[in-house]
Order: sequence, then structure tokens, then C-alpha cells
Amino acid sequence: MQRFHSFDHGGDLGLEIYGDDLKELFEQAGKAFTGIVTDLSTVCVSAATELQVHAPDLEQMLVEWLTELIYRFEAHGELFREYCIRSLDNHRLLGTARGEVYDPERHPLRTTVKGATYHQLELRRYKQGWRARVIFDL
Repeated sequence: MQRFHSFDHGGDLGLEIYGDDLKELFEQAGKAFTGIVTDLSTVCVSAATELQVHAPDLEQMLVEWLTELIYRFEAHGELFREYCIRSLDNHRLLGTARGEVYDPERHPLRTTVKGATYHQLELRRYKQGWRARVIFDL
């Protein structure tokens, strides 16, 4: 189930992401990023990639996570459809992303993302779970 939505933020794009726990929130953030770049349903699950991210706190971890996904797409053309966060604490994230290499014939490019920003970054716990807001520089 999709647990995110986008919103306009001037010339940039914002995402609001939800998860019952932090792992789900980070998994949904990955899907949301892929959904910004292309139609998520066009991405096949043909290869798995191990991902590891380090940061001093959870807010920076979210930005670093999204930055890693942006790098993987820009440098290697990797698009992911499924995300599984195996371990997550205040300083390290370990996970697996499954997808394939970008194919312009099958993956319509929606927009190019330059980076995830710290502008109005928010990561909060509520009774119902977790919510994050992040702005992408386009």
C-alpha cells in the first residue's frame, strides 16, 4: 500500500511519508523517490542491491538514504521497486532494494531530482506511527 503523497513547494517537490514504524517509513520513502522519477509500476524486480547508510541522527539518515537512492539512479541507472530495511538505528541503516536498470523505453522519466534537502525536514513519531516531510531540489 502506498503511504506517501507529494506536494508542490515552489519550484521544488515535497513528500509526506508515513510508516507504522521507522523501517516502513524508510521503505515508503524509497518507493516515493522511485515514484517521483518514474512510474513505479513499470519497474521490474530482477536484481537485489545491498544498501548501507550512516548518519549521526534519524533526520540526517533520511536525507542520506534518499541521497544514496538519487546517486544510484544518476550514477548507475538503478531504479528500485521494493525496499526491505533489515536494520535501522540512530546511526546506521542496512537494507536491500530490488529493481532493475533504467530503460527509457519502459520507464517514463517524470522528473530529474538533484537532491534531498534539509529545508523544512521533519521526522516525527505519533500515536499512529511515524511521519516525515522532505523537500527535493528538482
